[in-house]
Amino acid sequence: MRNKVIVSFMLMFCLLICLAGTAAADGVYEFSDTKGYWAEETIARISALGLVSGYSDGTFKPRNEVTLQETVVMLVNTLGKKEEAGKLDWENLGLPPLDIGTWAKGSIALGVKDGWISLTDLVDMSFREPATRLNVAMFIARALNLDIDNTQITFADSEQIPLSYYHYVAAVIREGIMQGVPGNRFEPMRAVTRAEMASLMTKMLDLELADPCPGRDFVAELRSTDANKVSLRTVAGERTYNLASDYLVYRNNMKGSLFSLFTGENVRVVLDSDNKVIFLAYTSDNIAGTPPKSGHLDDEEEEDEDEEEEDDDKDIYREAYVVNKFWDHFTVRYDNGNNAEVFFSTSTRFYLGNRPAGYKDFSRGARVELVRSGSKVVEVRVLDEPYKVFGEVISVNSDDITIEDADGYSASFDFAGRVTVRDADGIRLDLDDVQKGSWVELRLNDDDLVDAVTLDTRQGDEEGVVVQIRTTHTPRITIEDDRGREDTYFITDDVLVTRDKKTLDLQDIEEGDRVRLWLDRYDDVLEIEVLGREADREYRGIVTNLDLSDEIITIQRGIRTMEFDLGRNVQVRRDGARIYLDEVLIGAEVELTVVDDTVIGIEVIEDQNTWIEGEIIRIDDYRGQLTIEQSNGSVFRFDFADDAYLRDYDGSSIRIRDLHTYEDVEIELRDGKIYRLYVL
Repeated sequence: MRNKVIVSFMLMFCLLICLAGTAAADGVYEFSDTKGYWAEETIARISALGLVSGYSDGTFKPRNEVTLQETVVMLVNTLGKKEEAGKLDWENLGLPPLDIGTWAKGSIALGVKDGWISLTDLVDMSFREPATRLNVAMFIARALNLDIDNTQITFADSEQIPLSYYHYVAAVIREGIMQGVPGNRFEPMRAVTRAEMASLMTKMLDLELADPCPGRDFVAELRSTDANKVSLRTVAGERTYNLASDYLVYRNNMKGSLFSLFTGENVRVVLDSDNKVIFLAYTSDNIAGTPPKSGHLDDEEEEDEDEEEEDDDKDIYREAYVVNKFWDHFTVRYDNGNNAEVFFSTSTRFYLGNRPAGYKDFSRGARVELVRSGSKVVEVRVLDEPYKVFGEVISVNSDDITIEDADGYSASFDFAGRVTVRDADGIRLDLDDVQKGSWVELRLNDDDLVDAVTLDTRQGDEEGVVVQIRTTHTPRITIEDDRGREDTYFITDDVLVTRDKKTLDLQDIEEGDRVRLWLDRYDDVLEIEVLGREADREYRGIVTNLDLSDEIITIQRGIRTMEFDLGRNVQVRRDGARIYLDEVLIGAEVELTVVDDTVIGIEVIEDQNTWIEGEIIRIDDYRGQLTIEQSNGSVFRFDFADDAYLRDYDGSSIRIRDLHTYEDVEIELRDGKIYRLYVL
């Protein structure tokens, strides 16, 4: 009995050390409740890195909802700032008292110090409550300082995303950190589980947006193995590492042994503090330092620097449809409409689902997943999905259709007894609507008969108003047509831009321009003709109301009050830099760009020398600071000027110490400091 008590005590001691956040461990901990769970491998990996820990009973509780304070701690760990957070003093930073765990204070304080947790957050959020997908998106976007651009969200429930969170969600979606859920939904108010948060942590690591353990987490090619060590190759060369006394091996989220890994494959490696391997897992990711390829998978030309930095489309070349087969390669059509050649070798493995197969076991039209090691295709998996072929219609009648594919080859297909015809928007059409010259997608049944035709009605030219344009890193343009439908198109490298028969640069196109796009057969933009500027107006005035929940802004222009709806992707700038909506003071002078009574742009002209109102929520006499909350819930902190003029509601002169929380005040700012204050 005494021995059991000692063992239990030692186990508890080790777990407490883990919870305290040691820099590294001599082994990797296995949790009793993650076996067979979809995130088992992910949790094991970040546990090996010391970024997460479990509970005293040996569980991780992957299905539990993660709280806001846990989210902040896990994010701070991912950023590699655990030690820095542990040194911060809550009181010395002048932060208000909060209902949070002592273990989370340092991390939350660091978030405030680094600017990704605002005073508004401290006031409005209950950090013991579960974190929603909105909360997590906001914290990640701010903590990683993700760029604010014109990325649009196209989820079916996009309208449920509050305007104040829109750019945060757009940023994490753009970077590939978060994604939607089945049904093309984001589910903004759904709570995030501990397993999901662990997955987001690894996303940030894999996208190289964070590196909390430099040199300890990388991808390498497995060269050889034995009972005690492994040989790995990275861009720096080949090196042999000893295995830790306790280590884990995974393949496709299933725990295995070294025998489940094969030489020549790429593996994810985690080292402990002694540079011993404590975690190995098969991966299709590139070797550390090797940039991903796009387009022709076996193109030996170097990518230019812009393409190396592009992460948005790294997964766009995973799945494709086979266009044609040749003796040493086959051609494919990716989901974005691009075509490429895929070369294979004798070492390339082919599968039908999970069953080993050969190159002969599939034909054109098959849906395949391409697994790469560096720029080489090492696996081709034929997916259990309907075969599809694509091409331009050469001829069509009631019995069959002949098309010419992207390789210039013609092929004829008979129609099944019943054929469904739709346009690109899913609207039902008749077979008579399929004409010579149309670009079509043909779905084949098990007898290689066409049972569905999708007609691409966008081929040729499209006209609309520019909603968003991206001129670098895979240029693309989003336009809204006269029916209110938005479509995004990739722009070719040699695109021609004209206006009134004069050549322009791509950078000359602005949001709000009406344009005509000339498309190639893959719907990539070959030419852009700028037709003119969509009628818009600019209004300058003082912000009197900024309702982020109802998405309304009101300004005062002389004696006239004007109210406008806020656009879903409104751009806000101050001194030329992008800022968020909740950083706009009620009382600031702004210039609004308005299209069809909707604000698409806000330029803050003056917010350092103006009058504002708010409710006092914190007074710091020692530092000479005052924190107020405005009517829309935004929180701001200001310093008092040395000669600040303070008056009570009856006009009596008062000092800072005479102010009280929950009092409404009117403030005159000069150079961003409180110069005059009146209690209302």
